[in-house]
Amino acid sequence: MSDLMALVDDVAFHGVAQRLAARLLQHTRPVEVTHQTLADELGTRREVVSRILEACQRAGLVRLGRKRIEILDASALQSLHRIQGT
Repeated sequence: MSDLMALVDDVAFHGVAQRLAARLLQHTRPVEVTHQTLADELGTRREVVSRILEACQRAGLVRLGRKRIEILDASALQSLHRIQGT
């Protein structure tokens, strides 16, 4: 029940990009997870997660592979997490 309440709070008060950045920063590096798993954890669709991750890859924040996300610039990802929350 507490997990559900935390998810509702995140969805209501934080953007998907912010929640995704926070989730990636919680994982060990490299992150071994599918886009679908991330979407399920964040309460959104896989397509949304893929679109945000692809934008992060173009910006040089992450490198995407099959079931693998390598964080290239953790400080910029942390900034995305903070900026999206304001």
